[in-house]
Amino acid sequence: MTKTFWIPAIITKIIELEPGEIRAIELTLPSVVDVPNEGVWPLIDDMRPGTAFLAEPFGAVSGKLVKRLYTRSNISLKDPLTLQTIINNTHDNADTSLWWQDKDINIGDTVRVRIDYDEQGGVFGIYEHSSRDYEKSLLLEQVEWWTGKKFLGLAFSTGITPLLAHLRYMACCEFGRHPDTHFLLIVSVRNPRQLMFHEELLELEKKFPNNFSYHPVLTREWPDDWSYTRGRIILSRE
Repeated sequence: MTKTFWIPAIITKIIELEPGEIRAIELTLPSVVDVPNEGVWPLIDDMRPGTAFLAEPFGAVSGKLVKRLYTRSNISLKDPLTLQTIINNTHDNADTSLWWQDKDINIGDTVRVRIDYDEQGGVFGIYEHSSRDYEKSLLLEQVEWWTGKKFLGLAFSTGITPLLAHLRYMACCEFGRHPDTHFLLIVSVRNPRQLMFHEELLELEKKFPNNFSYHPVLTREWPDDWSYTRGRIILSRE
């Protein structure tokens, strides 16, 4: 039987990617959970790369706390109990997105995050929104089945979030130390300010030139010396 709990996570980092529109947020969870009348239990972070956690931010329009899923962009292997996600405010009828972009949100503020207690396992874990169906899920950890394979990631704006987690996991595992493993990431955004973790991706490409290729695309605004693709990506079935 699984019991559900909500605990406060502290905002420990705010990264302004494009002011007023795109922010990366890091939430840090405690290492133990104090359950009244039951004692103190450790909190385990075994989320898989690119899956989502459930948080309860404030809705700037609805005027109440709202449960929202956020895809994780970092990995538990390297940053246990720290949940990084990228949040935008570029769509109509935004509610919680407005709150996340508010200038009054500060490091040290808290946001409740869901955790689950598994009585059979006797541990707390971060809620992970993804089926553990081994035939359908992208399980990068499963006996490193991804080594020796080739991947194409196509990201539009904050759609890069889960792909960052996948790449960070592969890099942490030295891309399986396998020369045939390769990941091509194509990122399309409107202007240079919206290139998320651009320098990190360039460095990753330099570190693993045989395993990772990064190709950013700017669709509306670019510097004169921009050496990558300019304009919209047109997909064709031909």
